Amino acid sequence: MYQEASYAIAIETSEELFQGMYIKEEEPIISLRTAKDGDKNLVIIGGMGHRVGAKIDLEEAYNELEKIATKMYSDAKVLYKWGTQDCVTLDKIPYIGEYSKIMKKIYVRNRL
Repeated sequence: MYQEASYAIAIETSEELFQGMYIKEEEPIISLRTAKDGDKNLVIIGGMGHRVGAKIDLEEAYNELEKIATKMYSDAKVLYKWGTQDCVTLDKIPYIGEYSKIMKKIYVRNRL
């Protein structure tokens, strides 16, 4: 397995939002979904994935997500930013089980 990093932003807008979750398959892969934060309706835009350890300009990754947000919603206001790392199997087949033979009692679940 290897680790893959990706990033996300949550935006607020006064415009009408779509419902559901959508994924763009072409590179760079981007996902879009709506969420609630109290009384606020948000759009979460995620993507800009890469293998952990690859040289990447973190600020540029977030800037690209913000460009997507402002293309969709001219009044987009970024409320939150975060990143994640996920375990990915070499064959890209979903896996649930022990992380490694030397790390007993540590289990992972991945999905692709």
